[in-house]
Amino acid sequence: MLVSSLFLAGLFYHNPLTAVPVFGIVCLFYWLITHNYKFWEINGVPHPKPALLTGNLGPTLKLKKHISELASDWYNAYPEKPFVGYFKIFTPAIMVRDPVLVKNILTRDFECFANNDFLLDIRQDPLLSHDPFLVTGERWKRARSVLTPSFTGAKIKQLFPVMESVADAFEAFIGRHVLQELEAKELAKNPDIQQKLYDEVRKQIEANDGRLDFDVMQKMEYLDWVMLETLRMHPPASTMHKISTKKYIMRKGFRDETGHEISIYVREGTPILIPVLSIHMDPKYFPEPQQFDPERFSPERKVTHPEISLNLVEVTYAMDGTTRTVLSKHFRSDGFA
Repeated sequence: MLVSSLFLAGLFYHNPLTAVPVFGIVCLFYWLITHNYKFWEINGVPHPKPALLTGNLGPTLKLKKHISELASDWYNAYPEKPFVGYFKIFTPAIMVRDPVLVKNILTRDFECFANNDFLLDIRQDPLLSHDPFLVTGERWKRARSVLTPSFTGAKIKQLFPVMESVADAFEAFIGRHVLQELEAKELAKNPDIQQKLYDEVRKQIEANDGRLDFDVMQKMEYLDWVMLETLRMHPPASTMHKISTKKYIMRKGFRDETGHEISIYVREGTPILIPVLSIHMDPKYFPEPQQFDPERFSPERKVTHPEISLNLVEVTYAMDGTTRTVLSKHFRSDGFA
């Protein structure tokens, strides 16, 4: 602003005829930006204060904070709100905090949020042009139609012997995989959990005459809980980014002074941010979130904490509109047999 002021002052001094229209254009530009930044205020949606030229993404654009850190700041700043407005540079965007709304966006109302908010040049990146997590429109539909049938229970069961042989052949390499490292780290810090998991795996294999197969793995319930808890604490993606593809009414809103629920209208093209890690680490849904506790996913605990019955970890990894268990439920390598 100081540079702009000095420039205009110098222009007025040396060339006042030119300075008048330039000053008018600058004032108009400033008014348009500031008026645009009143969008969420006009709609009654809480939002962090935007900066003049960067909206709410200034720290990320300056490489000072990752977008997940910004999302965490906003998430914690509005603890009782189901969604929070922010500005992606000049574009009004929404961060969804409420798990029910997240579940609706990723499952029931997925057709309204089918596109991912990623810039992808298929000419420069032909390989990623087939990735259903990145492409949009018809390319997404085609990629999903090819990918989805490959992950049915019957197909995975047929592939299990091949998967097992590959896992054995490349066990050393697989052992360095990020997710397994994180899981091993958590197990190392919790030897009682490690022993319980070992006992379950050993018991199921011995009951099957020492053989590990697809059906046996489906019985390893505690292994499911360990994998889900690992994904809760160390999600592969700390945030998810969608784009609204249709007009949408977000009904689970706030209540005004008279007690009436306030819903907001989501325009087509509105960026949607889902703060995956922030939800996973919210003690409202996961008590003592810093504690590695696989049994929080047990049926008994889900009854005790009904919020967790939403299976937030699974929901936030729903695959393009189809409610699924995380693939780790089907793809596990045996490190205990």
